Amino acid sequence: MKRQYGTRGGLARTAVGVRKVAPTYGKTATLTHSAKANTTFVLESNAERFASQLLELEPNARTHRPQPYTVDLVDGALLGSQAQVAAARSRRKARDQQSWSYTPDFSVLWSMGGETCVEVKLEGYTGDDAYSSKLERARQVLDGHGIELKVLVIPKYWRHPLRTNLPLLHQALKRKDLMPDEQVMLDIERLAASGAATLRDFCPALGMDMRMAPVL
Repeated sequence: MKRQYGTRGGLARTAVGVRKVAPTYGKTATLTHSAKANTTFVLESNAERFASQLLELEPNARTHRPQPYTVDLVDGALLGSQAQVAAARSRRKARDQQSWSYTPDFSVLWSMGGETCVEVKLEGYTGDDAYSSKLERARQVLDGHGIELKVLVIPKYWRHPLRTNLPLLHQALKRKDLMPDEQVMLDIERLAASGAATLRDFCPALGMDMRMAPVL
């Protein structure tokens, strides 16, 4: 018997970008909240959630959004909605041309100005030569619009320090009530000047439990 999946209507309340992500219950929807964007994103993978959390912690990143637009690699246009993407495909079909497009995983706006598109890849799965050519064409088109394109490769090993520490730091970022005050910061500088270098050095000297390390 053929398995049937219903439409995931609840995703209408999240930021999905120009391309629908996991539109049915047969596909995994990865959710993460962005305080900078003041919304919840639905993403395609844990690697993309990791990248979103990284951008939340990056002080120079003012805001970011997933699947911001589709890059028409033939005409060089930026298509900002699903309707525009569909219209471009119809034009290609009417001309008996093949569509060639690319949708970046994230668009990042920086505090000092400027925009960067980010393509997220898992280590060991960065694509073949054909995909590299596609990214190079996308880089050329985006550069013409004053936007740079960067590829962010996420470590594959699940116990990599970045993979284990970043989610803790992302959670700690939400606890503004636990953030160290100015005196604690002065004490940290004093301890560092006297040779403290590890959490084992800092936490006991500050009278803090090791569980406070992410907030610290």
